[in-house]
Amino acid sequence: MNKYDMICYEKTYNDSLYWEDVEVSTKKERSENWTECRCLTDRFFDELVARGYLVPRSQHKS
Repeated sequence: MNKYDMICYEKTYNDSLYWEDVEVSTKKERSENWTECRCLTDRFFDELVARGYLVPRSQHKS
């Protein structure tokens, strides 16, 4: 990911209201969709770390 991708990723990851124009019937549904997406993203990130493609920030000291 480049810097722009990371900024967009962090915004969508941290804010369940980022996709305000997406049609959902209730705020609860929006929150559930966001939680599900965040969980999927976490699992993907964990897999990349496990395979050695990424190093978590807390471990990256330059």
